[in-house]
Amino acid sequence: MEKSFMEQLKHLNDSIVEMGNLCEESIVNATKRLITGDDIFEKRAIALEQEIDASERYIQMLCIKLLLKTPIESDLKMLNTAMNVIADMEKIGEQGKDIAEICRFIQSDTEYVIILHIAKMADAVSTMVKQAVMSFVMKDLERANIVISQDIEVDALFLAVKTDLLELIAKDLEKEAEILESLMIAKYLERVGDCTVNIAESVIELLR
Repeated sequence: MEKSFMEQLKHLNDSIVEMGNLCEESIVNATKRLITGDDIFEKRAIALEQEIDASERYIQMLCIKLLLKTPIESDLKMLNTAMNVIADMEKIGEQGKDIAEICRFIQSDTEYVIILHIAKMADAVSTMVKQAVMSFVMKDLERANIVISQDIEVDALFLAVKTDLLELIAKDLEKEAEILESLMIAKYLERVGDCTVNIAESVIELLR
């Protein structure tokens, strides 16, 4: 027997939470690849990106099926927002994969790899991913606003990383290319933060 509309909405929310968990795991594995130099974390981040893509496609189909079943404007708005949310989540999976792949070009034993600011950025954006996803699932305006405020910290950390790395280039020009790869990792983490802000802003628009 076909599930009720409310049951299908719950399944949709559960699926979005699961996709969010995959995104968090992607960032965690990408960061571990950076810190440890172990390519097992790179392989996991790449595999997670594929799982995230598959989740996006599955959730898109759920949304489309539900869109065809409801004439209620608030439901239509929520389902369209859900598709925007998962599009941003898919981008987060791409950033995690890209970070892990960039780490191939960085030596794990160099002092600038384990930079406190990069580790803090990774922790901050992972938290933002969780909070942004839950703000949508719980329709929680306060959570959404917290995500936006947290992005200020991520932007500040990116500037700190940039300063750290420019100082290191000045000390060791031979490692300039490798140091710039580290800067790209920080830039990708900043983009993850931007994606979570997009999700939070979509939630705020939904709840107006």
